[in-house]
Amino acid sequence: MAPKLEYTFTLRAYLDKDGMLGIGTVMGGPQRTVANVTRGWMEGPGLERCDIVAPTGDWLQIDPSTGSVHLDVRGHVRTKDGYAICTYYHGLMVMDPKATKVMTFADDAKTTELGDHDFFTAPRFETSDPKLKWIENASFVGEGRFVVDEDGSTAVDYAIYRLLPGKQ
Repeated sequence: MAPKLEYTFTLRAYLDKDGMLGIGTVMGGPQRTVANVTRGWMEGPGLERCDIVAPTGDWLQIDPSTGSVHLDVRGHVRTKDGYAICTYYHGLMVMDPKATKVMTFADDAKTTELGDHDFFTAPRFETSDPKLKWIENASFVGEGRFVVDEDGSTAVDYAIYRLLPGKQ
């Protein structure tokens, strides 16, 4: 029996257009880009709003031969009670025309919807908050999309789901 998915929260991370560091071709193959995150939040039925704090970023590996982007994210958020939550995850995004416009900060880039892209993660979390210790012992998957605000600010936006046993 397949596991069940329970929507738990949204994670939105705003990218620093001027802080994108294009390293170029590495290890004889993929291209490395470091995407700095300037702000954002996590919030949902399973988590009171927390704000992203530095350092947070994504060390992307881009394979131009397949159009795939391999994510390597490390992030930090602060709860309203002052506790820290650390997240780290790998993931995969396939660069389609809409994603390419957003990731290159094109003037005509637009907000996308969940399901528009092949864009998935499997985040893990660590925290010192005694009320949130359950997130250290849960498995999650996330589906990504992009948000482009009216002022041109660009964010990755993940719907994060907790995996539950199929027989529950």
